[in-house]
Amino acid sequence: MPWDTSRRRKDPPYWPKLRQQVLARALNMCEHTHLDESPLGSRTVRCTYPAQDIDHIVNLANGGTDSLDNLQALCDWHHKRKTQAEAKAARDAQGPRPTERRATPKHPGIVD
Repeated sequence: MPWDTSRRRKDPPYWPKLRQQVLARALNMCEHTHLDESPLGSRTVRCTYPAQDIDHIVNLANGGTDSLDNLQALCDWHHKRKTQAEAKAARDAQGPRPTERRATPKHPGIVD
């Protein structure tokens, strides 16, 4: 019996078709691009790995939608990096974490 405790959003019924549309648009290749600075000038470079994941450019939690223009095909490596960066930004937006630790409780049988 599968556990139903995940907070991950359940994929909507139209997701498989939408996923195929995004992959077809990207020719099954990662759509991540970055600016490559070199002495000869700058140019945009695209990842050459096969896409496995479909990513929301603007997260649903931040007001993004499931529309085609908000979805991109990414390889596993770039998807993990993007997700990690978004999680770090969300943690940083919450402010500094408390660094205090709780006092270690003393054993009840020890007398001071």
